[in-house]
Amino acid sequence: MFGVAMSWLAFGPVGWLLVGVGFLAVFLLTFLIEAKKDNKLQEWLARCHFGTGTEKYSDAETQEAQHKRAIA
Repeated sequence: MFGVAMSWLAFGPVGWLLVGVGFLAVFLLTFLIEAKKDNKLQEWLARCHFGTGTEKYSDAETQEAQHKRAIA
């Protein structure tokens, strides 16, 4: 166990800086992926009657069914 602790201390300032930059890069990449990914509710909002999407639902029953699925 002492050897593991000493290996972590042996990183030094440059090693800890690299570890920190690596964690920051993973965090930012995860954040960007989640921000760009659409979920079911966003898709429904774009396709509903007042949405900004180009492909709208064909009728109110389909829109309502998809809304129930999106919020479930």
